[in-house]
Amino acid sequence: MKNDIESQLKVASSVFDKISSVYDFFLNLFTFGVINIWQRQMIKNTPVSKFILDVGTGTGELIKKIKNHHKETICIGLDVSFKMLLKAKKKLKNENDVYLINGDIYNSPFREKTFDNVFLSLTFRHLDQKKLIKELNRILKNKGYISIFDTGKIKNQYLWKAFLFIVDKLVRPFGYLFFSKNEYDYFIESLYKSLTMEQIIKFFENYGYYPVYKKKFMFGLAFIVIFEKRLENGKY
Repeated sequence: MKNDIESQLKVASSVFDKISSVYDFFLNLFTFGVINIWQRQMIKNTPVSKFILDVGTGTGELIKKIKNHHKETICIGLDVSFKMLLKAKKKLKNENDVYLINGDIYNSPFREKTFDNVFLSLTFRHLDQKKLIKELNRILKNKGYISIFDTGKIKNQYLWKAFLFIVDKLVRPFGYLFFSKNEYDYFIESLYKSLTMEQIIKFFENYGYYPVYKKKFMFGLAFIVIFEKRLENGKY
């Protein structure tokens, strides 16, 4: 299991290093810029406090949006891709109290109960859920919040299969304008592993996290869900 996780992290680091220069452009193009609205909506509906961790921060776009509304926060961006963090450094150069760390969430250097908020934007589906929740339990304060924005699996199987066919077959030639075959395959495989918003809510509820906000977009193809940590030492 350990070797599998390490292998996945190396692949992720390599892929995101290679696409760092086009990542923001492609994401905005592919979503017609709507991703910015969705990310702002996630931030708006999150009870933001002082100490914030952005898991898989990428180019730092989410931290930039957080800082636009919450200047007093201390934000840490964590990412396995060093080149993504170089982009984030440039983007966030004028922001105070922002720290960028090259590393992964499974082996984070943070003390117990460090963070009030943990954000995962387009990151959750790439991660091992059980290893992730174990570390979140450790580093998130009781009554802290986990905010997730990601691609979700559409509950209607016909719509879901149609979407996968479009992005895997029809959009693939267009994707090759930006990515190599291996890089594009990485994202397609992550889509096939996507869960429905309901499945994710059930998973977090099993570990003592209560959904305080949830919103679907495009039949559940994208979603926002925000959890409050209510379980402490096995008791509410």
